[in-house]
Amino acid sequence: MPKIKNYAVRLGRQKIGAIIHLFDENNKMVAHLSFLPAKKALPEDDNENYMKIHLPLHMLNTVIDILRNESPVYVQWNQDQNCGFLSTSAEPVGEGEN
Repeated sequence: MPKIKNYAVRLGRQKIGAIIHLFDENNKMVAHLSFLPAKKALPEDDNENYMKIHLPLHMLNTVIDILRNESPVYVQWNQDQNCGFLSTSAEPVGEGEN
């Protein structure tokens, strides 16, 4: 379960809505998040060389908010469901953000 240290957002005229690359503490890319418009079917996620996770475009702001405001953030692969996901560590209820 790689811990995310850095990320890069790519926006522009591309076939997909946006891309976020996630990097570990050694600056190795561990995941590639593709955000696709609602009219496009989401391809299957892949975990061959690094995780390729496909999400609907409407989740972009939520994912960026998690990356900006939560720590630590991890990327994980669910073998049973054959998909990747972001996660945070357990946090106390009502902790509030500074």
